[in-house]
Amino acid sequence: MYTAIHARVSTGMQVVEGHSLESQVELCMEKAKELSVLEHSVKVFREEGASGEDIERPAMNELRELISAGQVREIIITHPDRLSRDLTDKLFLCREFESRDVHLIFVDTEYQSTPEGQLFFNLMSVIAQYELSLIKKRTVRGRLKAVEKDKKIMPMRVAPFGYDWVEGQLIVNQMEAEHVRQIYHWYLNENMTIRQIGNRLFKMGVRPKRSVSGN
Repeated sequence: MYTAIHARVSTGMQVVEGHSLESQVELCMEKAKELSVLEHSVKVFREEGASGEDIERPAMNELRELISAGQVREIIITHPDRLSRDLTDKLFLCREFESRDVHLIFVDTEYQSTPEGQLFFNLMSVIAQYELSLIKKRTVRGRLKAVEKDKKIMPMRVAPFGYDWVEGQLIVNQMEAEHVRQIYHWYLNENMTIRQIGNRLFKMGVRPKRSVSGN
């Protein structure tokens, strides 16, 4: 039986002090020591760049499979919003864990399966979801203002296929643009499926962009 430690950061949270994966794991390990959990019985699940709006995440799925197999007795997490930002998903996961007799332990707050405990937990979850909505709204608004002011497209790690990112501008990549035209032709005129188009591109040696250096 394991004591699971779950840590998650979204891309935007990685640079925020106190929210890094390692800091979360460290806090959870300290909590495990307080509970006299032996280090060899701890299994850590790390999720880097994973959105809290979706519970279908690789590490989370692995954790849930281990729980379904009856190999986890408790889960240590720094805060409920690391579990999920969505209230419905968060409650679903909590009930799923409880049905398997898995004890949820949060470093930053108490979680109790009582009417009062559930009320407090739900209030925290609603606030977290509201904050996420505000962050998304402000981010979109800030980007739009920056685009209107500078007349430039916002910086991006990887330019869309068919374009190159050059000094704040998207410039057509003629070679990739030809592949884009082929894709539209196959889809509209030959009724090919997305999978068929992907397979044909793969056989042609066309690969998606993975990084700026690959443009």
